[in-house]
Amino acid sequence: MKKHLIYSIFLVIITALSITGCKPKESPPTIITLEATDITPTSVTLSGYISDAGEPPYFEKGIYISKTKDPTVNAKKVIASGTDEDIFKIEITDLTPYSTYYVCTFATNKQGTVYGNNISFSTFNIPVTFTVHDVSFNMILVENGTFTMGCTDNECFSWVSNTPAHQVTLTKDFYMGETEITQELWVALMNDNPSHFNEGGDYPVEMVKWDDIQEFITKLNQLTGKSFRLPTEAEWEYAARGGNKSKGYIYSGSNNLNAVSWNFDSAEWTTHPVGRKKPNELGIYDMSGNVNELCSDWSEEYSEEPVIDPTGPESGLVHIMRGGCFTFQILEHQVSCRSYLYPDDAGFHVGFRLVLEK
Repeated sequence: MKKHLIYSIFLVIITALSITGCKPKESPPTIITLEATDITPTSVTLSGYISDAGEPPYFEKGIYISKTKDPTVNAKKVIASGTDEDIFKIEITDLTPYSTYYVCTFATNKQGTVYGNNISFSTFNIPVTFTVHDVSFNMILVENGTFTMGCTDNECFSWVSNTPAHQVTLTKDFYMGETEITQELWVALMNDNPSHFNEGGDYPVEMVKWDDIQEFITKLNQLTGKSFRLPTEAEWEYAARGGNKSKGYIYSGSNNLNAVSWNFDSAEWTTHPVGRKKPNELGIYDMSGNVNELCSDWSEEYSEEPVIDPTGPESGLVHIMRGGCFTFQILEHQVSCRSYLYPDDAGFHVGFRLVLEK
């Protein structure tokens, strides 16, 4: 009798274990937020990795993205398509330039929602890259804004009058060349190198006349399908001052000329490869020094009246140049300094950079 009771109890225990022990234990998924990739001023690719699908499997996954440090609060939720892949990618295309974003991934099953680690990325100073015959160049976004154009202090030396200082409003965003146009890029399009300092590579192209530059731009636009052009004088000065990120420097990016410029004191009477000095607030190089840069404007005197999107007169004798060059003295590198060039002239101190409307 006692043995029969013990055996019955044993069967009950075994039966209970068989019922409960074989039932899967429900658990949430485990997810990891991967680093952001393919960042541009307005887009990014975000990824997540579900390292453990949990039981039962997840049925929704995606990301939260926000400008606040807790990306799950008041955040944009984006659900990834499909549910089978453990690694997923989501492209976001409506970002704001010059912004920092915070991201975390999520996955959901019947046990609830779990979140991955938080990451952040920035759209500040992310160039747009173009490639022409295997030669790449970058353009930097410059957001529109209002600034004071012209000389605002007592040191107003300039080859062309840069007073009175006046208010200028640029109503459109645009892209400015990260550097001056290089000899390498010029040769890729034009199959020759007119430069006096014929070093090739990332040395700035010089000894180019107005019509030469226009031919270069025409070929570039035909090849890329874009509308590159020379900057207006106002666009040039606004970008050189740092746009709406300006810190009010005398030179483009610093009050220390040698930190940002190849000039009479530092250049040893020659041009230098672009992008070797400190950039300005927008991440643009050599807007003080190296070579003078042609603008699209014909020369004219300033007015003290506020202006909107100025482009200069319809005709004239000389075009405006900006930025100073490796032969210029200290005052000639101020962001307000102006000089000029006749359309039929060229010089070993004269180059250019491009803009592209957004």
